[in-house]
Amino acid sequence: FALLFAGCPRPPAPTPSPCERPALAEARAQLIEALGLPPSRRAPGEAIVFPRQVIDGLSIGSVTYEHPAVEGEDVHAVLLLPDPLPTTPLPLLLNVHGHWGDGVGADEVHFRAQVAARAGWAVLSIANRGAEHGFVTPGWRCTHGRQGLYADQRTRRSGGTTLGWDVVATGAGLDLALAGKLPARIDAGRVAVMGFSGGAERAAAFAATDPRVGAAVFGAYEYAFSSGHGASSCSCGALRGAGVPLTDFDSGGATAPAASGYPGPVRSWRWLALAACRPGAPSTPRPVLAWDDFPDDAMDAELFSVSSAKRRTGSGHSVSVEVAGGSWAFIEEALRGRAVSKREVTQAIARTKQSYAVVHASYYAPFPPEAV
Repeated sequence: FALLFAGCPRPPAPTPSPCERPALAEARAQLIEALGLPPSRRAPGEAIVFPRQVIDGLSIGSVTYEHPAVEGEDVHAVLLLPDPLPTTPLPLLLNVHGHWGDGVGADEVHFRAQVAARAGWAVLSIANRGAEHGFVTPGWRCTHGRQGLYADQRTRRSGGTTLGWDVVATGAGLDLALAGKLPARIDAGRVAVMGFSGGAERAAAFAATDPRVGAAVFGAYEYAFSSGHGASSCSCGALRGAGVPLTDFDSGGATAPAASGYPGPVRSWRWLALAACRPGAPSTPRPVLAWDDFPDDAMDAELFSVSSAKRRTGSGHSVSVEVAGGSWAFIEEALRGRAVSKREVTQAIARTKQSYAVVHASYYAPFPPEAV
């Protein structure tokens, strides 16, 4: 018997997941520290759900809920649901916006939300810091630059870690949905997050730190995590002691001098790569679609070193209707196991164009929550 066993080859050692690389584990710890996330989540409170309006196969309403980490501050969101509601639990898309024009009220945010909602998804489009009050938010705080006022408000009012406020707000929205406090049953095993531009940071940071996310989509992220504390009239990348000034990034991505207090771009790009790795022990690959029209060798080496990350080109630093349709098709296949044909995508885009609901702030939230 000894001879027989001696002649048997040993089974090959399992190949370690790329998500288990020490550099990524270290990057996740650094990201959590930079975000200033609370060590534990409070139980979700109550949500104020405004009356919903039904428009051609979907309903649109507004949700306001308490921010669980900052007493006295609320989070504002837009809730889209298929109509009529199915009897089975719905997959959920956490739809986070970037910094174009109207923030959570931007057409590019609503278009991709309406594509998904008409296809049977619950969509929670969550306003970020500085646009959290929706219809009462001054116009200059809903925009990207405007001489740095928006960036200054986000940084100053949140204690210096604005992106952390947004990540916690997104997690609280998911808590509410899974606790049955929204007017739809949610399938906890089918949760996606999506964001572009400044929203790409929110989507990537949330996916990197929350194991409940099953798939992620982000794009227009070429300067992700790159303007610490709004130094470049931008609220993106405002993290404690982290981020790379745009001047360094634009010079070719060179690592900033240590004396500047910035760690250089490599860590930031690893933060993006973490979106493709579900947190856990062990950390496992997660489906990610990255829309990238600005390839960068160093960034791509980090992000696409994780085999679950897929790259597609879209429409530059914007979200076209084709990008919206392709993003829905990706999460549909990743979380519902159904391949979506190009024809279906084209039909979904055409239907949304034909029945698109222009969502003005007064439409979905006609009065302040305190007036209810």
